[in-house]
Amino acid sequence: PGTYPVTCAGGRAPNYIFAYVGGALTVTPASLKVVAPSPTMVYGAAVPHLVPTYQGFAGNDSAASLTTGASCTTTATATTGVGTYPVTCSGASASNYTIGYAAGTVTISPAQLTVSPPGYTVAYGSAPPTLAPVYSGFVGTDSPSSLSSPATCTTTAPMAGSTTTTSSVTTTSGATATTSTAVAPSTGTTATGSSTTSTTTAPSGTVVGSYPVTCSGAVDNDYTITYVAGALKIGPAGATVSAPSFAVMYGSPLPPLVPVYSGF
Repeated sequence: PGTYPVTCAGGRAPNYIFAYVGGALTVTPASLKVVAPSPTMVYGAAVPHLVPTYQGFAGNDSAASLTTGASCTTTATATTGVGTYPVTCSGASASNYTIGYAAGTVTISPAQLTVSPPGYTVAYGSAPPTLAPVYSGFVGTDSPSSLSSPATCTTTAPMAGSTTTTSSVTTTSGATATTSTAVAPSTGTTATGSSTTSTTTAPSGTVVGSYPVTCSGAVDNDYTITYVAGALKIGPAGATVSAPSFAVMYGSPLPPLVPVYSGF
């Protein structure tokens, strides 16, 4: 840009004597627009390199033709929450251009967070374990406490309750024995007995097996949350049946032969 002389010469005419008056050519700067980029990124990722683009270069000019190139910045960081943040550029200079700027935006989308239930194997009749969800995909120092609402996990597995059971046994006359009774040698003896024991049992029906565990309820603006199903496995409990031990006098009636159970 600037003012440059314009001169005229060479005019001829028999009837005129030409006098020449100089003029001027004024060159003004062209308009150049610096446009900020508008990238997208996932929450927790590094902010992408912000490269400006230019609109309005004359002829073969390019960014290399500038005295100083533009640089762009944003308020977004790797730990900035989901949303849209401004990108601005500045600093470009060139004598041949009047430079203007157009802002851009950085759009941060949610990160992926996976919630899985814990895997447990418990014995039949055991107290239900704590079903604490397991998270995979937290960004930086985020933790379950960072969520707007944490997940909870539940299962359909029937767990233990308390009940009272009664065991009884009958011995018949003669020297006989069954799987739950034994009779010492005696004559025509009949013995009966009963025992009441308090035990802990699972609900009625067959409960040994594998039962689904599902998690739900996690909410947070910075994460897209998916759930993985799990299982709670209930295995058989151990139970011991002990026969009673007695000392009796020969010919005496048999005492009640009540089996003793442990492990219910």
